[in-house]
Amino acid sequence: MEILRYTFFQNALWASLLIAIACGIAGTYIVSRRIVFISGGVTHASFGGLGMGFYFGVNPLLSALVFAILSAFGVEYLSHSGNYHQLREDSVIAAVWSVGMAIGVVFIFILRSSAGLHQLYGYPGRFGRRLHHGYLCRRFPHQVWRVILAPRRKMAGRNHDNLV
Repeated sequence: MEILRYTFFQNALWASLLIAIACGIAGTYIVSRRIVFISGGVTHASFGGLGMGFYFGVNPLLSALVFAILSAFGVEYLSHSGNYHQLREDSVIAAVWSVGMAIGVVFIFILRSSAGLHQLYGYPGRFGRRLHHGYLCRRFPHQVWRVILAPRRKMAGRNHDNLV
C-alpha cells in the first residue's frame, strides 16, 4: 500500500477515524432524543454559510458555524414565538433547510463563474493549512469527550425524560 506512505493520507485516515467515532456518539444521542430532522435541517442549511464563506474569502468553517447557529435560532423563533406560533416546526425546518442549501448553491455558482475554483477543489491556499492544523481538528475529540461522554449519566436521564 504505497499510498499509506504519504503524510497527508495518514492524517486523513486518522481524522476520518476520529470523526467517525465522534459522529457515532453524537448520532446515538440525536436519534434517541428524536431530533434527527432538526439536526439534518441545520446541517444542510449550513451549506449556505460555506458558500458565503468561500465567496467572501473568510474561513468557511466559521461562516458555516455562524450560519448553522442562526438557522437553529431562526427555527426556534419561527416555530415557537411571536406571531408565527401557528407554523409547524417541521415546516419551518424544511424551509430553513431549503433556503440554506439554495443560498450555498447560489454563492458557489457565482464563485465558480468568476474562476474561483481553486478555493473549492483542494487547492491548499488560504484555508488549506489553517483548516488541517487548526484548533478544530486538534481539539475535536477532546470536546466530544467533554460535552457528550463525560456527563453520560445526566444525558441518559435526559434521553428517557421528555420534560427535560
